[in-house]
Amino acid sequence: MQKLGLLLAAAVLLASACSEGGPKPECPDLTGTATAEIVMLDNTFEPDCFTVARDQSLTIRNRGTALHNFSVQNSPVDLDVAAGNETAIEEIGEVLQPGDAKVVCTYHPEMTAEMTIT
Repeated sequence: MQKLGLLLAAAVLLASACSEGGPKPECPDLTGTATAEIVMLDNTFEPDCFTVARDQSLTIRNRGTALHNFSVQNSPVDLDVAAGNETAIEEIGEVLQPGDAKVVCTYHPEMTAEMTIT
């Protein structure tokens, strides 16, 4: 009976480890520099989750081949960036409040990132 319990526990652990939607690896803390950099590739943000500080600037580079957009939901931030170009937010705290925010490319809705502002 004890073996059966151990087998069931192992099966549950294995199933949870292999299931989709598990916890993401820790998001990088980009607060250690004056300017944080986010790169847009074709249909991904790198990194796709990150932490920035209110007093930082944020450079957004499009290294993809398509037009992309950096839009922070529930905020005025909605920036188009043509392929090969970049744009910047000079001081994050002037346009965004501290907390968690979802970033999306409005042209490619599957292209998302999670941003934490401290």
